[in-house]
Amino acid sequence: MKINKFYSLQVKFSISFALVISIILLSTSIFSAFSTNQAIKNIDKKINENKSLRAEIILKESLEELSDYRELQYSAQQIAKLYGWRVVLNNNEGFIVVDSSQIAIDSKGEYETFYERFGNGAIFDTVYPVENKKKELIGNLYIDTNPKKNQRPLLLREYNPLEKISSVSNKINSDIKASDEYYDQLSDLVDPPLNDLKNSYQRTLIFSGILAGIIGLVIIMYLTKKMIFPIKNLRNAALLVGEGNLSHRIQEDSNDELGDLSKVFNKMIEDLEQSKSVQKRLTADIAHELRTPLTNIIGYIEAYKDGIIKSELETIDTIHEQTLHLSKLVEDLRILSIADSKALLLNKKIDNLVEIVKNTHSDFNNKFNDKSIKSKVISDKDEIMIEFDSTRIKQILSNLIENALIHTPNKGIINISIKSQKYNIEIEISDNGTGIKEKDLEKIFDQFYRADISRNRSTGGTGLGLSIVKKLVEAHGGNINVKSIENEGTSFLISLPL
Repeated sequence: MKINKFYSLQVKFSISFALVISIILLSTSIFSAFSTNQAIKNIDKKINENKSLRAEIILKESLEELSDYRELQYSAQQIAKLYGWRVVLNNNEGFIVVDSSQIAIDSKGEYETFYERFGNGAIFDTVYPVENKKKELIGNLYIDTNPKKNQRPLLLREYNPLEKISSVSNKINSDIKASDEYYDQLSDLVDPPLNDLKNSYQRTLIFSGILAGIIGLVIIMYLTKKMIFPIKNLRNAALLVGEGNLSHRIQEDSNDELGDLSKVFNKMIEDLEQSKSVQKRLTADIAHELRTPLTNIIGYIEAYKDGIIKSELETIDTIHEQTLHLSKLVEDLRILSIADSKALLLNKKIDNLVEIVKNTHSDFNNKFNDKSIKSKVISDKDEIMIEFDSTRIKQILSNLIENALIHTPNKGIINISIKSQKYNIEIEISDNGTGIKEKDLEKIFDQFYRADISRNRSTGGTGLGLSIVKKLVEAHGGNINVKSIENEGTSFLISLPL
């Protein structure tokens, strides 16, 4: 089955990681831009404060050294040209004596008041009191750090509209002209706008973010491809297993969750392979077990039809015996099938377990006598009341006693002991028979398994008895274990919960 690449895990992981990176980069960019903008505003504020302080110092020094306000205008326009500000100075009487963007005196040669020109002075963002050397207030310095375009600083040569009030010497006029040219050039070099720095930083941040995003996306695609590779291997292996190829294994080359998944998958394939092998063997065993009695029955019937044998009681008994064996085999298979599907229903009732064990044991007295076998039931209590299915418990005990009879020689010993523990009841069926080889112990409960392959089927066993015993014990919530020493005997220990 082909997967649409757009819906593949690699694409989904890549898109998810890309979104995460984009959100992180965007958040970082917004935060950085905001922080930078705030930092630049703070720096700009401090720079303006320093500029204002320098402007105040310059004007103070100029005021102390120069003889009239028109010469102070020279210093104010230097400041305005350098910083792009509007600088205004009014005196104690409230008259404007210096204005870097407008002539201080009108056409009549009179000074305007601050209120007449600026009203409440809202356009100015900084105000400094100006004092002389004696610490006497002589006026206020107003600074507009962001003047309108039509409020550009006057050229120094533009100041002096009235000939009659011109007292500036030719030397000062020459200095003014040279200063205009000098400050036109210098204004481009002093205190570059911080906005340029901010824009440059933001451009760098955007470029770095895009580059980091591209590099991150490439790395994500590589990593997701590497992460998805084991999953693709699992998918391909699953397809092969679905086609019946159980020999394929996945390389286990990592110790993470995917590596653990590969190990579990390989274990699953091994279990499937083993299960398939068991199934094949089981099918062959069932076919063999069914074929033997059916062949005997068919043989007797055909011989009877051909007149080779007569309808004698012995012949009928043989056919009946084979039919019973066949019926028992089918019934055992039915019980195993129900137990394997977890559909085995138990009719549990509270009863005396000791009494059930003794009754089942007494059913075999004749067989014990036939082989001169000594057998007894030993219990530490006369009555043990627990909840169980008496029919299934009898079936368990009967199978184990029957198995012990088969493998115990004449004049042997078969004993059953019952012990009441704190949390469970233990029933042990032991004999001093032929025992079981150590290599066969772990397979003794497998279906159709026979430890002694040379033993013929004349005993009536189907090879399913111990498998049924194990399933029935587990259905009661218990467990069964076996201990055996070859040529010394075998012991089956059943543990049932209280």
